[in-house]
Amino acid sequence: MQVPTTVIKLAELLAPLVSITTSTAILSYSIFLAPVLISESTHHSPVTALHQLRPYFEQGKYVFPPLSVICTALFGILAYAHPAKRLGFSIAAAGSVSILPFTSLYMIPYTNNRILDLDDEGHKDPKAVDRQEEDVKVYLAKFIRENYVRGGMFWIGGVVGLWTVLA
Repeated sequence: MQVPTTVIKLAELLAPLVSITTSTAILSYSIFLAPVLISESTHHSPVTALHQLRPYFEQGKYVFPPLSVICTALFGILAYAHPAKRLGFSIAAAGSVSILPFTSLYMIPYTNNRILDLDDEGHKDPKAVDRQEEDVKVYLAKFIRENYVRGGMFWIGGVVGLWTVLA
């Protein structure tokens, strides 16, 4: 069965575009927003920093995983449609889908859940979390580092995919 030309052209456009754009959104959070939360909010009130971070977690879980799956499927279509470029598109798909296990098996249980637990504690007793200012800073810094890894994996997938499309 042959993939229609329109589907191939659309996948060649969307797969790298969505992958690179999504990775940029993930990376920009680590570059711009999270450092401000650490430097400003944790200095004044760790509770405020945690409250400001929660919406990112809540909104990100509805955006980034589906986009990862979409990009992976699009790169998979391209790998199927272009046997000569299969390796490049397979690497791109692996980069796009790699954020799912990294996030769900490493980031969520070891970092994100602890940040959300601290935020929940802050809702109950803000002074208790204020006393844990160093813990908040440590976990936010850890989140930034892990987010760089996650965004970088997605970005590599997008760049390899774009390179393969253009080759």
